Amino acid sequence: MTYLDEVAALLERARANLRDATANHAGGRFRIAVTVAYYGSFCAAKAVLAFHREGAKTHKGVSKQFFRLAVVDSDFPAETASLLSVMQDQRLAADYDLSIPVDDWQEHDASLAIDRSTRFVDEVQAWLIRNLPPGERFDLRR
Repeated sequence: MTYLDEVAALLERARANLRDATANHAGGRFRIAVTVAYYGSFCAAKAVLAFHREGAKTHKGVSKQFFRLAVVDSDFPAETASLLSVMQDQRLAADYDLSIPVDDWQEHDASLAIDRSTRFVDEVQAWLIRNLPPGERFDLRR
């Protein structure tokens, strides 16, 4: 598998996570939708690392590397990049904050998470296309 194959596979997984988050939302599983929406963005961020042939072992590491590679060293919009940490915080609350009852997650929470993740994934895809080396391409299935 080439690095561009890995990038495409990660973007495909990001899109699949967004579809799964939407299905969970439609089924009233709002807490799970928040979690899965975050993983869509996480996979997209990992695609940027794969594009640069880098990796990270933790979610925090992926976030830090992504910000350095895409924002500091390139032209990814910082406002959109900041959505990754916002979504990560929300995902951590959905998965681990036992003070929030499972049934307290609302449709609005899930809708917002899906919207943020979709915006992030779309921007990652646009960034990757802008930064492809001349003559290179990868297959993007939506």
